[in-house]
Amino acid sequence: MKKLYSPLFLMLPLVFALEKADGQTWCVPTTAMPYTVEMPGITNFTLNTINRTSADCENYPNNNYVMTGLSTTLMRGNSYTVSITHTIDAVYFPGSTMYLRLWIDYNQDGQLDDVGETVYSFNLSQPGTHTGTFTVPMTATLGNTRMRATAKMDQSAGHTLPTPCDMPADPGGYHGELEDYTANITTSSAVENISNIFNEVSVSPNPATDKTAINFSLKQSSNVSVEIYNIAGEKIATVSEGQQGIGEHIIFFNPAELNLESGIYFVKLTADNAVVTKRLAVLK
Repeated sequence: MKKLYSPLFLMLPLVFALEKADGQTWCVPTTAMPYTVEMPGITNFTLNTINRTSADCENYPNNNYVMTGLSTTLMRGNSYTVSITHTIDAVYFPGSTMYLRLWIDYNQDGQLDDVGETVYSFNLSQPGTHTGTFTVPMTATLGNTRMRATAKMDQSAGHTLPTPCDMPADPGGYHGELEDYTANITTSSAVENISNIFNEVSVSPNPATDKTAINFSLKQSSNVSVEIYNIAGEKIATVSEGQQGIGEHIIFFNPAELNLESGIYFVKLTADNAVVTKRLAVLK
């Protein structure tokens, strides 16, 4: 016999403890106790080398938080596609949708709520698979950090927008699922691959005010792209892209023409399997 939905469960606030991992602490969320096995959640989470399929309410009738133990490596400056597959409660809330989020603690302060750490957000999501892309900031702290995904019941079921630790607490309780993963943040593959294709790369003058030169030398003919990223890891512009031959090359750009304000940026050169990133200061 199915358990009947009770308003009592809606009034259970989320509480959390602190967990020690890799020298850092992250909140360990406790959802409202699942009111039925039909309570929705994540059925597949895919990101880079992670591809996890599970039941939507896999801990029923207990807390619907899962520490998966899975990890993947993410490189600074690289872009990734994430997909979340989820269900809805078609029995008690057939017209409801879900809030989807993915958080990554880039600065490893244990909070998951700093600017730029909500890397994927989608509201009022219909059941099925939903995808998004994000770029790892060049300023992300290196090493292992927490990555948290959620599919949470929406406002039509009386719930508020999700936060990684449910603070402030949803007055109706956190109904849905949270899954934790580990992201290993690494530097650009330039360290491993620069010797394969690039001889050297430089950007001058640095700081830059107007005409700026990107100098690079290739050991082999390659398709080379030159891109500008801001400090949050967002691509601002593609300066150049195309086939380049063996030897010395120089590409010019003007920060003002790209509407770059004063600040720190990163010039990313990609040639086949080699990636080189150079820090650039812009002064106006």
